[in-house]
Amino acid sequence: MSMWKRIGILLGSMLLIFGAAGVIFAVIGIVDPVGSKLADDGDPFGVPPSLSDSLWMLAAYFGVGAAGALLLWSCFRKRRLPA
Repeated sequence: MSMWKRIGILLGSMLLIFGAAGVIFAVIGIVDPVGSKLADDGDPFGVPPSLSDSLWMLAAYFGVGAAGALLLWSCFRKRRLPA
């Protein structure tokens, strides 16, 4: 296995894990915006983010996870030589 393939697998795995964790936290923020805002140490009693902001955050984390999955898929697929 080449060095670039190992780097691709490592980077893809990290992106997929961070994206999945971000999606989980974004869904929690959508379901319970006040409770998730109380966990903010800098401004615990501030106004929670709007639904559109939370949906944009969910889409961004989903995109990060999808990029990691695409990178992993491209590292593990078998390439066939043209006939």
